[in-house]
Amino acid sequence: MATVSRPILITALAATASGLGVAGLTAFFRWASADLYPVSDQAILEIYTLHAVRGFWALGPYSQFGWHHPGPLYFYLLAPFYALSGHKTIALHIGAFAINMLSLCGIVYLLIRNASAAVTCLAVLMMGFYLSRLEPVMTSYWNPHIVILPSALYLLLCASVGAGHRAALPASIAVGTFLVQTHISLAPYVVLLGCGALVAAIRSTIFSPPSDRSLRRTLIASLALLLLLWLPPIVEQATHSPGNITRVARFFAAPSSGQSLRTAMAVWGDMVCGVFRRQLDLPEGVPLQLEVESITSTGLGAIAQALLLAALCLDAYRRQDSSSCALTAAGLLASLAALWSITRVQSLVGDYTIFWLSAVGALNWAVGGGVMLARLTGPRLRMLQRVAALGASALVIWLGIHLGIDQLKRERRQGLLRQRDSARVVQLAAAAILDDMQRAHAHRPLFHLSTADWTAAAGILLQVYKRGSPPAVDPDLVTWFGEPFARNGQEDRSFVITDAATQARLRELPAGDSLPGVERLYIYASPIVPPAR
Repeated sequence: MATVSRPILITALAATASGLGVAGLTAFFRWASADLYPVSDQAILEIYTLHAVRGFWALGPYSQFGWHHPGPLYFYLLAPFYALSGHKTIALHIGAFAINMLSLCGIVYLLIRNASAAVTCLAVLMMGFYLSRLEPVMTSYWNPHIVILPSALYLLLCASVGAGHRAALPASIAVGTFLVQTHISLAPYVVLLGCGALVAAIRSTIFSPPSDRSLRRTLIASLALLLLLWLPPIVEQATHSPGNITRVARFFAAPSSGQSLRTAMAVWGDMVCGVFRRQLDLPEGVPLQLEVESITSTGLGAIAQALLLAALCLDAYRRQDSSSCALTAAGLLASLAALWSITRVQSLVGDYTIFWLSAVGALNWAVGGGVMLARLTGPRLRMLQRVAALGASALVIWLGIHLGIDQLKRERRQGLLRQRDSARVVQLAAAAILDDMQRAHAHRPLFHLSTADWTAAAGILLQVYKRGSPPAVDPDLVTWFGEPFARNGQEDRSFVITDAATQARLRELPAGDSLPGVERLYIYASPIVPPAR
């Protein structure tokens, strides 16, 4: 469909309308929504976004292994929405919605621009089917969720570069950087697929050389963009010892048996065939429940998909169909890169670790089916296929907008309702702390966390941070919360947060006044006396 300009115009208009819609939603929810009270990883991600709004932040999301994912690009993408909303949590959902809609429009555009009508129609419908089964994904800002749709977009960008469309190179660098910086599990996928695309592009350039000036401009722009996007992690690495990149490298360089081939095959198959699962849910951060068989039915399905893509790639290569060849080759390389990545996981495989592969696997099934359909029908029904592709594209873009807005409405209703469970604990605790600080005329609190409920503690610190200067924490928690939470000698009020189980093991209660009106936690406040000079 490369010669059709109207579909490209329609896609561009849809992307523009989506952007305007997201801006309108940001303005609306700023005035119409009460705030939310996130806990756990969501609270930490919002703290990092606030770091990016208020100053220079060079790290990615925190990992349970003591280091950060490689870079802060995700937080700088969320920062404008967060700032415009007046630091409301729902803005992060709107930012995630914008990223996902941009990814979805990019997927539709690249399929219309580069693939056959049959491939476009099936791939777009498959993505719509996938999104309808994972409805909350459009507005979820947890980092393992936000990389799902962009990972599928990256595959199509690399296929476009491999097919000889050099203009897609800067976009592939931007999306690939976003994926690696946001979740390092995608690094092998991004690097191997990107290298494969570059090799294919160089090969096509040898046989069909472009103008030297055009190629030089593209390469310079791509390298400049790569340097710009990786500048914050480079600065952090150069100014800290050890830097975060060093910590990541040491972790992955440490001796580890990784995962057995049987486990890797089971996880690989489960993700590649995930779109056809009876129940497909977003990951929640728990270990996968794996079957004990040496080879599962989904593992056989993944092998079948790899063999199908390989056969279709060879066929397209013989027919000199560069688009189909690039799409199937990229899909095959992506699947194999994911399989290798699973073998290198150094702990229990979480349900989130490789979930992005479910989107890539769904796209691969549709590409394989579309290439076969185009091969069988030939020039027949081509006009009908084009009409169907355009209709499917418009339908899926509308579906993405509908799902996202519906999910934002649910978040808004949640903020307007009386808070429950952990959100209520955070709301009451933060209110008690802020009220105590106001009575004591305190400006910068110091928190000592003596509780096993770190999820609520993170939410409490977020609420305090949103309403004033960054609180301080003990030195061993600075790596987790970030350097803005380090002590600087200006702390004037101390808060000890504990719970019933932890308090029962203490020999004596913490010093200070116990704050009233708090549920499930105990909070003790006391003044910090500055040292005599």
